[in-house]
Amino acid sequence: MRKILMFITVMVFFLAATDVFAGVRSIVDSPIHTQRSPIKNTYVPSYRTCTNMGYTLNSCASKEEGVDYCPTNARYFRYCCPQGYTHKAKQCIDMGLKPSGKSCHGYHRCE
Repeated sequence: MRKILMFITVMVFFLAATDVFAGVRSIVDSPIHTQRSPIKNTYVPSYRTCTNMGYTLNSCASKEEGVDYCPTNARYFRYCCPQGYTHKAKQCIDMGLKPSGKSCHGYHRCE
């Protein structure tokens, strides 16, 4: 009886060491049965995204600065306003300041 148990134990270790155990694979694991959809190039450069959304400016005249920047590329913006007109009214109030009476496309100078 001991010899049989010893033989079975040795065989189990031998089979494990030689990796003879059968592996179960699915038919869909085979590359022959795999169907892939064609890959579409959906990358759009950020400058094109910005210009499509209306952020077309990337420079302003002297004594002006850009406001309302593109979310995907900070080089592009929508408007040029006089220097200092870079905050929304709520931003001025949140900072404890008063928004100026004038605005430029909804942007104020905080006082």
